[in-house]
Amino acid sequence: MANYGYGAALFKDAWAATRSYYAKKVIEDIERSHPLLDKMAGQGNIAAKEGGVGKRNVELILARVNQNVRWVTFDEPITATRTSLLEQIEWDWKFCYQDFVLNDKVLSINKSDEIASLLEINQKALRQGFSRAMAEQLYAGGADSPKLRSGSGLEMGGLNYLLSENPYASDLYVLNLQRGGTPGDKYEFWRNRAGEWTIDASGVQFPSDANRVAQAEMLVNSMRNMVQTLNTSKNSIDGIYMNYKFYDLYIYFMQERLHINNVSGEKKDVGFSSVEFMGIPVYLDKYCPSNQIYFLNSSTLHFKYLEGENFKQEVRQIPDMFAHQYITTFIGNFIIERPRCNGVITLNTTTNGLPEDCNVCNFSAYHDYDYPNVQSGQTSDTVIEREDYSGSGVYREPVLLRDLKEKRGKTEVNKKDESNKSPHIIGERD
Repeated sequence: MANYGYGAALFKDAWAATRSYYAKKVIEDIERSHPLLDKMAGQGNIAAKEGGVGKRNVELILARVNQNVRWVTFDEPITATRTSLLEQIEWDWKFCYQDFVLNDKVLSINKSDEIASLLEINQKALRQGFSRAMAEQLYAGGADSPKLRSGSGLEMGGLNYLLSENPYASDLYVLNLQRGGTPGDKYEFWRNRAGEWTIDASGVQFPSDANRVAQAEMLVNSMRNMVQTLNTSKNSIDGIYMNYKFYDLYIYFMQERLHINNVSGEKKDVGFSSVEFMGIPVYLDKYCPSNQIYFLNSSTLHFKYLEGENFKQEVRQIPDMFAHQYITTFIGNFIIERPRCNGVITLNTTTNGLPEDCNVCNFSAYHDYDYPNVQSGQTSDTVIEREDYSGSGVYREPVLLRDLKEKRGKTEVNKKDESNKSPHIIGERD
């Protein structure tokens, strides 16, 4: 755009949006699919929370059930037992903004001969940018980003923070509530389910890429184990999220078992328009880390925003320019209320120390600490409430007397059998 009177850089968008020989429709190529973000929005989990005094938010959660059932005698004294049922989580508001600048005079030129509104185009691009940023944040760890200071903690804590690869790691805290520790301790309720494969032989070794059949078998077996562990009568996951690597591997597994019955429907399409596993939708989410698979109950995840600050827009005059800055701000965060209802499987180079009996991928050694590990054994009622009688008054013969009668009965039967035998006559021939 050489020799343009007021500078090509300043008027580039105005030129593109107003000249009559351009097409009347602006071609848009910025739409993206964000499966998990769409799922959360559909569940109604994007909700406002009125901020209190101060920055941090504290919420009580019912952490444990009351398991004080006692079996006693009718006249046994009543005892009292105190049980800690509640825990609390704490989280901060996270703040971000995005902006664009439009020159007032350029905007006036655009309005006088517009085929597309520059303001509307910039607004739409900004909304799409926020949508991408939030979809990316869903999987973020809340600490590191190429755009932020390392370890700044300014970002929201996404799934890499809310769900842990190794929920038993020492000194592990999530939402200011202890998660790390010993399997089966009082913080088990705050631990998500986890599975781990390793590239080396330090853990459950994932087959090499050269053996794709074995990879697919291990993938499907581990997915089945995770779903069986998570799904209960009061909880079921509603989505499995993975990136290209595992999604393509799962499709490969399905195709290997696809039987063509030589009907017209199967000849038209051998692909899959939708993919499920055990009735659960499987989503290809390109923001999901390439080495992880998430098994989520989206009703337990919440996208909180401060009331009145859900992508609020402000317009500011730039002091030394005929221009306005259009700023959109957001204050909010992600939280999870029941991590135990969710799971993650991770492929690591070497093991991260996940306990063997807590690794869903090693199901033969897996122990579900939500349920007691009761060993089988034969038991017998050895209590004699009254000699020769049961507690209901039924007469029970003494063991010695009963045995004596049984022996006497057998003897009489034997004698009777002997007497019924035919006598042997000497010299008798047939």
